[in-house]
Amino acid sequence: MKHKWRILALGATGIVFAFGGVVAYTGSQCCHSPADGEAAAVADRTPSHNKAAVAAGPERISVHSVPLRCPLVTGLGCGSESKPLMKKLEANSAVEGAWINHRGTCLAVLWRQGTEPSQRSAAVASAFVGHGGPQELAGDAREVALSDFLSGVAWYRTNAVDELSRQEADVVSTRWVERISGIIPLPKKLRDGLQCRLSDQMRRRFVEE
Repeated sequence: MKHKWRILALGATGIVFAFGGVVAYTGSQCCHSPADGEAAAVADRTPSHNKAAVAAGPERISVHSVPLRCPLVTGLGCGSESKPLMKKLEANSAVEGAWINHRGTCLAVLWRQGTEPSQRSAAVASAFVGHGGPQELAGDAREVALSDFLSGVAWYRTNAVDELSRQEADVVSTRWVERISGIIPLPKKLRDGLQCRLSDQMRRRFVEE
């Protein structure tokens, strides 16, 4: 798993050398422990910057179910996995813009005027080769997802998905520090400083340029 190797690599940097043995012991458990990201998804009011899509109208927007959830944090989309796929999709001449929701479960695509259904299907399939086939939503499922997208909040375009990676880093680093503190009690100042440093290093590794 891509994220797992990144986190294991983090331990090798020596950032937490004083707690190396503890991190090695608690890391695998920490990475797979549950986290409440659902509350953050519900509360997310980040602007989607999708005014062009809202103005274009529903007929030029398709919404797809996608497997872009973060494997480490429930209720959070995976920025590092989403970004290259969305870049590839937006490079297609038929695409005007693409967004994923906070949870990483839905992809919205704004198509250029006159794009045929066959072009749309081919563009999405090409971008997601090897990453599971996105399913275009229809009926009530489409209406619910489209309404959420058109609300203008909590959907992230390609140049904004790094924020999801930053949130992931914050959650995972907090878990690590909690695990460490459960074995070696740490003063709050030291605990907070360690969490900030871990988060900073994880952000550097989670965010794809």
